[in-house]
Formats: sequence, structure tokens, C-alpha cells
Amino acid sequence: MIEGDYKNQSKFNLYSVLISIIFVSGSLRFYGISLIDEMVFLIFLILMYNYKEKNKIFRSSSLYINYYFKKANNSFNILFFYLFFSLILGLYYDPYLGKIRWAVILVGIVLANKLILFYLHDKLNNYSRFILLKKIHKYILYFSIFYAIYGLFFKLFLGIEPGYIQSAQVKAWYAIWGTTAYVGLIFIPLLLYSRVLSLNNIISNLRMAVVYLVTLFVAIFYDSRAILIILIVFIAIDILRLSYKLMVVLISFLAFYVLMFSDTFNYSFIDDFLSSGGFLINYLSDGELGSSTRDFDRVAHYIAAYNTIGNSTWDMVFGKGFLNAGKSIINEYHSVYNNYGMSTSVIGSNLAGIASKGTFGLSAFIIENGWLGLVLLIVHLFNMCALAIKTNLVIPAVYIVAAYLLLLFILFIIYINDSMLFYLMLSPSIFLYPLMREER
Repeated sequence: MIEGDYKNQSKFNLYSVLISIIFVSGSLRFYGISLIDEMVFLIFLILMYNYKEKNKIFRSSSLYINYYFKKANNSFNILFFYLFFSLILGLYYDPYLGKIRWAVILVGIVLANKLILFYLHDKLNNYSRFILLKKIHKYILYFSIFYAIYGLFFKLFLGIEPGYIQSAQVKAWYAIWGTTAYVGLIFIPLLLYSRVLSLNNIISNLRMAVVYLVTLFVAIFYDSRAILIILIVFIAIDILRLSYKLMVVLISFLAFYVLMFSDTFNYSFIDDFLSSGGFLINYLSDGELGSSTRDFDRVAHYIAAYNTIGNSTWDMVFGKGFLNAGKSIINEYHSVYNNYGMSTSVIGSNLAGIASKGTFGLSAFIIENGWLGLVLLIVHLFNMCALAIKTNLVIPAVYIVAAYLLLLFILFIIYINDSMLFYLMLSPSIFLYPLMREER
């Protein structure tokens, strides 16, 4: 258990509240627009800058910043300086002034990484880190419960299916969510911080079970394969680290939970989950494993992304510029449908109109930033994982590695480039520094 004086808890109250709002509010959509996380982030940035100005003499701390942290910090800065260059390139190709706000955000994220390190370096110690993580965990859990209750209310009392409270499906006042996979991003820090606190005896096993059950309920109720995969990955790590008897108890408990709600949930969800990626499997096997078109649309985006930048060496290396994927992909995207004999009548327009086509995060990242941008992203994720493996953290490194693999997975299936949580997970100061122990 934690020992020490808890009178310093107030240090992290405002910090944890603002960080939690930034984490969760990016999944909210009001008439298709999400700006809450960005506005709160700018307030947060101003407060961090004000703190540094008032504490210019850096007080010493026993926290150790090792070679791997510095390496991850450098790759973070290089990646975001490159994204800023990509933004300038994007303005050259498509001079839309709305992109200017992203110049502020990208610079702000680099500054936040530095300012938060300054703040936490002075504030963290062996017990206060858990105070901070517990508060953030609590707020994210409450938000996840609200997400579940919100969907239940509209289904039970208004007869509106969960899919139709998403802004991607319908334009209505009650459609306040992005896609389920977009909301699913918040379950990565929720499960990660839950496991951090559980392994360090800060929360009970019952609280940990509640987190898992809420996540499982949301995954099945909202028919979200992404959330279910996130849950399965964390449970798989838990099982591999448990004793045989505890494995049996955990698996039996989850099986009982699913069976208890067999009348509530549609088991076609399981069939859909198992048949995921049918076209991709067929594509990679040259048709030897059947002719399934399951998830054709997802694969089509990546074929189109490859073709979009394949006609120019400059485009292959540097891409089409930040936030230009929607307009750049549209011709090649229709061509992929025609080449595979698929009807283009099912291709709808998004809120940007017929002149733009929404695509997934990774395909958009490739189109906008080229292969050089993708390499810089992968190198940075590698450095973050190396930092976790080579540093003494408050949680086994396998959970951190899993979190970043899941981040790539989410990036593969939805567009999350406009989510502040996506960028904050890339920050070594925000996401990993609070998990580092005092000892080397």
C-alpha cells in the first residue's frame, strides 16, 4: 500500500481533471464537430506555462530521466516538427485557412510535452504518482459508465439503436459520439491505468473486475469489435501472468457474464467479429481462401492510399500535406471499387461533402505525410516501447507495448488524427513519465 502524507493530493486535482477531459472529450461530437478537447488543451497549456514562469528555478527531484527517455523525447520532437512541415506543405497544396488552428495545436503539443515534464519532475514521487493516476482513472471510468448508460437510455426508453446515437450515422442532437471505434480509444488508458493501480494494490480486484465488465458490456452493446479487441488483449496479458487457478476463475467469470446476458445481446456480433477482415485475407491469399468481401471498404482505403502517392517520388516521400487526404484519395478510391467490380453507389459523402472522402487514420497519415512520416511515427512508437522495456516502471512493460500496438490498430480502422488523446499518448512526458519509478 501507499505510505505518506496525502495532504498534497490537491496538487494534482486541476491537472488530473483537465487531462481527463482532454482524454475523453475527443470522442464527443456535437453536430459532427469536436473542439472541446482542443479548447481544454489550450487552457491546460497556458496553466502549465504559467507554472513554469513562476518556478523558473528547477528544483531537484530523485526521478531518473534515462537515455531511453531522452531518445523517445527526441523522436517525439522530430515527428511533430515533421508534421508541422507537412502542415505547411498541405497549405501550399490546399490553402484552406482552417488549417491554421492546427499550427497552434502541433506547436502546443510539443510545448506541452516539455512543460508537463517540468511540472511533473517537481511534483511526482513514489506515492503522489498514484494519486494522479487514480484520479485520472476515476474520471475515465465514470465517462465510460456514462457512455454505457447513455446508449441504454436511448434504446430502452426511446427505441433508438446504439448505432444511431453516433454522428457518423445520423445528424441529430442526441448523436453526440463519434464511431464506436473512436470512443474505444479511451479504453486503452482506462484499462492500462486500472491495471497499474491494481498491481500496486491501490484499487481492489473488484474494482478491476468492474472495469472489465463495463468494457465488455460496451463492446457488445455497441457492437464494437475495436473495444472487444482492446479488452481481449489486456485480458490475454493478465491470463498469461496469472496462476492456473486464477486463469480458470477469470475465464469462467467472463463466460458466465456473457451467458447471463444472452437474451440481451445479439450473437451475430460474435459471427461478425470472427469474420472480420474477410476481403483482406482473400486479397493476401490471392483468392485461395474464398471470395469473401467482408471489410472490403477498409482494405479499399489502403489500396487507394498506396496508389494516391505512387505516381510521384515527392509524394511517396513527403505525401500530399497535412489534412489533404480527404480530397487526394477520392479518385483512386472510386477506381479501386471499379477495379474489383464493386458498385460505387454505396459510397456516401461525409460532412465535408462529395468533394472529400473520409478515410482511416493510417491511410490518411500515409497520404498526408508520405512514407517518411510513417517511418518517423513507427520509430517513435518503437522508442516509446523501448523506454518502457528498459526502464523500471510501476507496471510490466508488456502492457505499455500492448497499448501502443492497440493504438496502431485503432489508427488502422478509424481516422483519429484529430483526437488529442492520440497525440498525448505519443508524448513521453504525459503518458510514460508518471509510470517511471524513482529507481533506475
